[in-house]
Formats: sequence, structure tokens, C-alpha cells
Amino acid sequence: MGNSVSNVVINESGIPMIDYGYSNEIYVGKQINPVLISQQALYYEYEYQRGNESCKKLFLNNANYLVESAVQYNNYTLWQYNFPWPPYNLTSPWVSAMAQGQGVQALIKAYNMTGEDKYLNSARLALNSFYIDVENGGVTYKDRNGWWYEEYVTGTDVQPRVLNGMIFSLFGIYEYYRITGDEDAKFLFDQGIISLKNNLYKYDSGDWTHYDAIGNKAGISYNKVHINQMLQLYEITGDSFFKEYYEKFNKYDQSPISTLKSKKLDYILYISNFIFLSLTLEMISSLKFKKYVRNIYSRQIK
Repeated sequence: MGNSVSNVVINESGIPMIDYGYSNEIYVGKQINPVLISQQALYYEYEYQRGNESCKKLFLNNANYLVESAVQYNNYTLWQYNFPWPPYNLTSPWVSAMAQGQGVQALIKAYNMTGEDKYLNSARLALNSFYIDVENGGVTYKDRNGWWYEEYVTGTDVQPRVLNGMIFSLFGIYEYYRITGDEDAKFLFDQGIISLKNNLYKYDSGDWTHYDAIGNKAGISYNKVHINQMLQLYEITGDSFFKEYYEKFNKYDQSPISTLKSKKLDYILYISNFIFLSLTLEMISSLKFKKYVRNIYSRQIK
């Protein structure tokens, strides 16, 4: 993330806050977003690994925020969103598997860097949330087709099942397994992979990808996210299933027709600009316009 998002403000401790302004005519305003905290932490950790020593403290500041802000429930913790999210009719507080997964990823990296048990313990408690069904206050839908980790837990019959959020959850779980070798994390990862493989076809429209399971198509940036995620899943699992989807989704991204279809507003602007340009060129070619320009600039136009 870094400082690249214009509506994100980062304080002197490196903690980000995002100003959502209005969403669906509802004022959301400046908020702490658990996913953004984790992404900022991961950004600092990446920069530290590249040799920027000053980013270590900033990384740990965000990791400490995650430790302190997690809400305890028996043997698991959740990071809560304390603001509404109108696009999916969410009211405060709500929870997210993506927040859980990326929080786990940031904390286990903090443990790997420092060896401090508080990060490992906090990551473990957050990992446990993936065992809890949505209906019991958790983030997981369990069925015979595997376990789906829900980015936007609505608490209703509506199940958005956002694709990128599910996969980011898996990346966090896998990072915990990679660093600790914990078989519980491997089980959670495997259950998620089973569900993803059984449901991925639903996100393939034939010429583009869907953002969620309720019919919203992915924008340009999220389509690229899906492509990269397929490649990463192939690299992690070695499963050609994900390589095939990577190649398929990548072809969609290379198609200019699909690009225009994915952003209808851009398509309308493209057509409008084309018409405007055509009319302008026609006017420029007219003798009347040439004479008009000559009178203004007092020079010959050929």
C-alpha cells in the first residue's frame, strides 16, 4: 500500500486511516480498516526486507495494533469493522475472513522477525476464527464442497463470497503454515482450496471474471488481482487447475473488447470521444473553418 492511495492518511507511527467519504449516499468518513492495517504492515515488512531499516519499527507498530485491537471470543479472536459498509448492507460491527487472513499473515511475519510469542499467540487465535461458522459469529461457510472464507459476513441469507477476499484469506493461512509447519493451518488451507476449486467456475463469465458470487463483475484492477492470484496459487500448490485459470483469465485481460465491456462507463466515454473527434475533424476540414482560423491567426492553413 505505502502512501499511494490518496484518501489514506498515515500517522507518524505508520498507522493508516482511510477516508471513505460517502458510500451509497451514506456517510462513512474516516475509519480504521483492519485489512488496511495488515496491508500497511506487510508493505513495511517488504520494504524492511529490501534494506529499509526504518520500516522495521513501522511494521511492528502495525503488528502491535493488530495484537491490541483483536476482540477475544473464547479460543479465537476477530478484528471488527466499526463502521457500516453500504455496498453489502453491513452494519457495525462486522467481520471479514480477509481481515483475519491478512492479519494472521502480518502477525506471523512479526513473529518470524522478532521471535516474540505475543505475535505467534495472537496469530494463532486469529487463525482459529476460520473454524467458526458464519452462523456462529465466524467467517466460514462449511459444506460438502469445502470451506469458503467470507470477506463480507452479512449475517443474512445473502452470501457475497468475494473471490479475491477468499484467496487473500488462503494466502494468510498458508503463510502461517509455511512459517510454523502447523498442521491445523494446513487443514484450513486444504479445505479452502477444495471449496475454491469447486466454485471457481462461477466467477468465469466466459470473457471476464466476477468480483463476487452475486453477479458483480470485477473491475480492471480486480481482474488483474484474480490473474495474479491464480498464478500464486499455482506456485504454492503446483496444481495445474490454477495454471489453466491463470491462462484463461489472462486472455480475458488481453482482450480490448472485454476491457471495454468490464467498464461500461469507459466504453460510453470512448464512444462519445470518438464521435466528438470525428465531428471536430470534419469541421476542421471545412473551408468555412479554415477561413475562420485564417482571420484569427492571419496565416494560411493548408
